[in-house]
Amino acid sequence: MPSGDAAYRFRIAVEPAALLEPGHALPAGFAAEMRLGHRDFLETRWHDSRAVAFFELNAAFHHGIVAASGNRFFLAATEQHNRLRRLLNYGWVLGADRVRQNATEHLAILDALESGDHAAASRLLRDHLRAAQALTGELARLRGAA
Repeated sequence: MPSGDAAYRFRIAVEPAALLEPGHALPAGFAAEMRLGHRDFLETRWHDSRAVAFFELNAAFHHGIVAASGNRFFLAATEQHNRLRRLLNYGWVLGADRVRQNATEHLAILDALESGDHAAASRLLRDHLRAAQALTGELARLRGAA
C-alpha cells in the first residue's frame, strides 16, 4: 500500500465532513483570493519550478475551507497534516494536466460552497481527494517498477 494512502484516507474522513459543519461559512474575500490564484495556474503555462507555489495555494485552499467550519478540531488536524504534507510534497512533479484538473476541481468546490450547497461541496471534495489518492498510488507503483 502506498505510504500516502493512509494520509488520503485521513483527509477523506476529515475534510469533507468539515464542510457539513453547522454554520460553515467562507470568510470574506477567501473565495475571490482562491479564484484568482487558481485561475493564474489555469491561464499560465505550467512548469515544475512553480510546484512550491502551487503546493502553497493548494494547502491554503484546503486549510481555508476547513477553517470555515468553525470547528477547531477539524482545523487543528488539517493544520498538522498540512505541516506534514509540506515536508513531503514540496518536490511535487504534477504536470500541467493534473494542475489544471486540481484547479478546476477546487473552483467547482468553491462554486458549490458559495451557492450554499454544502452537501455537493462535500461530495466534490471527497471525489477530488479520491482522485488525488488514486494518482498518488499510481505514481508510487510506477516509481516502484522503475
